[in-house]
Amino acid sequence: MLPTSNSETAVAILSRDRNSNPTTMDTNTPEVKAALVDNDTILRAIRNSRTFPRGPKPRIQEPNREAIHSKLRYLTEQNWLQDYRARTWGYTILRTAYRDGDDAKFRNGVEAINRFVRLWSDNEARLAAEEMKSTRLAYEATGYWPAGMPETANMAANEMFLERFVNDIVEDREALDGATVSEVSVAFSKSPGT
Repeated sequence: MLPTSNSETAVAILSRDRNSNPTTMDTNTPEVKAALVDNDTILRAIRNSRTFPRGPKPRIQEPNREAIHSKLRYLTEQNWLQDYRARTWGYTILRTAYRDGDDAKFRNGVEAINRFVRLWSDNEARLAAEEMKSTRLAYEATGYWPAGMPETANMAANEMFLERFVNDIVEDREALDGATVSEVSVAFSKSPGT
């Protein structure tokens, strides 16, 4: 069940930290207030992502949107306030090749990751649309399909999912040129905050 207000969100979030230990946090600070508003925005987008209006009789089954909703809920539950880039998601991409021609290859690789994320979101929406089509056909077979019903799934949750996708790209020719996976792992395990 989703929290329905900032106070429920605050209680759910303030009751645990990364180690599931109770924490206390001043909910009156500007940072916490802004985070609560942002969390509420995400949760509202999930609640308002219905495709069919409430109330038609008989009730029309909503397409299953749990795949996209669970990813957005994760941003409000696990990636909340003190985390780097709170309420966003993405990848840390480390560039370790700097030879001639590698600039274009690196850009193409990053673009491929971005296209994959968009493809996942588009595929989720396509599956919802197929489910909607099956639902519509079943209702039309009985002679009932309310006029003006949508033909496509509500994309608000998908749009928010994509808007919150941010990659961290680390490019440091001097430190990373030619580095192996194990060398990068050692360097990052020694960095502060890890």
